[in-house]
Amino acid sequence: MRTTIESVDVSVTTKKNALPTSKPLHGRFHLSPDFEKASFEEEEGEAVFFGERKSRRVFRGRNCAVHYNAEENKFIIRVQVLANRPSLEAALLDCEECLNFIDRRLKERAIKIGE
Repeated sequence: MRTTIESVDVSVTTKKNALPTSKPLHGRFHLSPDFEKASFEEEEGEAVFFGERKSRRVFRGRNCAVHYNAEENKFIIRVQVLANRPSLEAALLDCEECLNFIDRRLKERAIKIGE
């Protein structure tokens, strides 16, 4: 999806009070309800996105992550595999690590519900 926003005042907040010119800037982009003002806040490990986040990261492995979507009550597993030197064994281990995390989280919930 590509969006063009015109005639909007943008406020950018970065940690060094200067925009980097050679590396990407990661953070959150916020737009006011009246679409008159926008702001961008730098945050480590974030991607640039528009609107409210539907899921949040609850686990981070070396090449994998688990996100949780509270609206739909579901976990999302993301595993990264390098295309130039794929290691399917490592990807399987990463996936197993994520599944073990989800299993522990579900067991914790079951114990809390049973109390």
